[in-house]
Amino acid sequence: MTAARAGREPRQTVLDRAAARVCAVVPGLDPTAAARFVERATVAHTLRRLEAHLAHHPDALTSGSSDAPITLQRLAGLLADAGHPTVVVPGCLRCGKPALLPHLVDGGRVCDHCRRFYHRAPCGRCRRDRPIATHTDRGDPLCHSCIPRRREPCGTCGRVLRVQTRRADGAAVCPNCYRTPQRRCCRCEHITPTYAHTDHGPICKSCYRRPLRRCGACGEQRRIDRRATATTPDICIRCRTRRLRSCTVCGTAYPAHPRAQHPVCLPCRDAGHVLEPELTESPDRIRRRRHETSHDALITTLHAVITDPHRGIAAHSPRSTRSSARCPTPRSSGTGCTAGAAARHCCTR
Repeated sequence: MTAARAGREPRQTVLDRAAARVCAVVPGLDPTAAARFVERATVAHTLRRLEAHLAHHPDALTSGSSDAPITLQRLAGLLADAGHPTVVVPGCLRCGKPALLPHLVDGGRVCDHCRRFYHRAPCGRCRRDRPIATHTDRGDPLCHSCIPRRREPCGTCGRVLRVQTRRADGAAVCPNCYRTPQRRCCRCEHITPTYAHTDHGPICKSCYRRPLRRCGACGEQRRIDRRATATTPDICIRCRTRRLRSCTVCGTAYPAHPRAQHPVCLPCRDAGHVLEPELTESPDRIRRRRHETSHDALITTLHAVITDPHRGIAAHSPRSTRSSARCPTPRSSGTGCTAGAAARHCCTR
């Protein structure tokens, strides 16, 4: 059947065919009830689109795929509310929540909240890679923070400043007079200014913890200290203080491990060039075992050095170990120098 002939089909014929396709995947649903559900979910120009989608995707009502037209989303919602357990309402491609998905992205559809994560670009004003809220007259993208705000007399202080929000009576409130709404924190249960909104509810600044994400330098799941920009990835607080070194594969400067013999950036490690960078370590470094104190580690190292058959001084072993036990800071006397120097230091005391 050609597209022109399909367009000339009576509406009742298309409706009956769509109702038959719904009955084929929803058990216990008669054609009359299915036709009523289809009529409630569609309008004149979306009925044929729904029927065509059901013809090409027979499992559209049971798969829960987000790549579905809005008419199918409404139909799935009506059937699920009517008590048909086999029907799965399509969920957002990003968050997975069953909601109306009006925005089409690569791979499916997303809700209004997740749309901003798929429309990111360098802002034309601050140059940061952020979700774009609007465009200027010249077409330059602008993030939400860089949108020019109106300046009106503040309803509290009377000064002409940028409008931060408005009161219930419509009066403008400037940023200096604005106060963050106070709500009950979901963790400490105190009535405090809300710092962020989580899945469990509002949370105050004292209880808020940054979410764990993959660091773009070390690749570990850590709390991010610097967010990603158009040119740099997310950086954790440990990698923020590391010195920039050039990757031996691609030459990109990144915060490398201080003992990396051949530094390799994370994208090159993910590509399989080097699984893990080779680290160099001083042979005289005192390695502490688990639940071992600094004094115990120093005594173990001194005993191994002093009792060496070639260069040891076994006669002074008890005296040196007793002296090392009285060292106030064994880390500065053992770890900061070589083991031999630590032995000489303790033997001369």
